[in-house]
Amino acid sequence: MVRSLCAAFARKDPASVTRDLPYYQYNSGLRYGMLGDGEGQTGDPSLMATWLAHSSVRCALQSSGSHGHGTVLATGWPLRGGSALIEFDTYAGRWKINDFTFGPYGALYRALQTARPIVRYAG
Repeated sequence: MVRSLCAAFARKDPASVTRDLPYYQYNSGLRYGMLGDGEGQTGDPSLMATWLAHSSVRCALQSSGSHGHGTVLATGWPLRGGSALIEFDTYAGRWKINDFTFGPYGALYRALQTARPIVRYAG
C-alpha cells in the first residue's frame, strides 16, 4: 500500500490516491487539516488533483503498521508547511487513507509517534 501510494504521489496521480480513501459512514471525501487546528475537515476528493498538480510530493519517513494503524511523512506539498502526515487504518482488512495532516516537517516529525520504529522510506 505505502509503495503504491508514494509512487502515485510522485506520478501526480490523484485517481490512485483517492481510490484508497475509506468512504465509510458519512466520510465521503478527503479528510485533511493543519497540525494544531483541531479535527480538520472533509473536502471533495478532487482537491487531491489540485494539490498534486502544484506539488513535488516525496515520501520521506514511515512507521510500520501497528494495531491497524500506520503513518507516512511526505514532503513537497503546496500547502502551508509543505509536509504532511498521511495516516492509514485498516477497513474490512484493507489499508485505507484515514487523513492528511499538513504542517512544517519538524513539527510533523515530532508528531510521528508510534509503537514501531520510524524508518526512512525506501521505495
